[in-house]
Amino acid sequence: MTKRSGGKRRRSKPTALKDLVRKAHPVPHHVDLARILAWWCQALPPRIASRARPVRFQHRILYVNTVSSTWAQELSFMSTDLLVRLRGASLGVTIEGLRFRTGPLPPPFERRTKKRVRRPLVTEPLPMSVGRALARISDDGLRD
Repeated sequence: MTKRSGGKRRRSKPTALKDLVRKAHPVPHHVDLARILAWWCQALPPRIASRARPVRFQHRILYVNTVSSTWAQELSFMSTDLLVRLRGASLGVTIEGLRFRTGPLPPPFERRTKKRVRRPLVTEPLPMSVGRALARISDDGLRD
């Protein structure tokens, strides 16, 4: 709160934390492009994702390179549907338009998955009290 002339204080509305963080550390365009590329490679059919990929996001326009001019034209016909899907994906990015052109494709986004390490099952003898409690259960499936 700041003082005004006359001794009165001006009250300002509280600012959301996400807005404060964006002011301190603005999200670069390449982070937005990475979010869009991840969505593009996973949400679109492989037939499209393998032949067209986003390469630049600038001034709320997404630029997409395709393998041929035929694909650029085909996707331009589908651009309204793609825009609706992109806007509905809640990526935190405002996209106002799509531009398609022929050009080199960046490598596809691959989601990294953690490989689970399976540990060998260690069987130790059950305590007597647990064994007795299990013996009282008549349902075999439940007991197992």
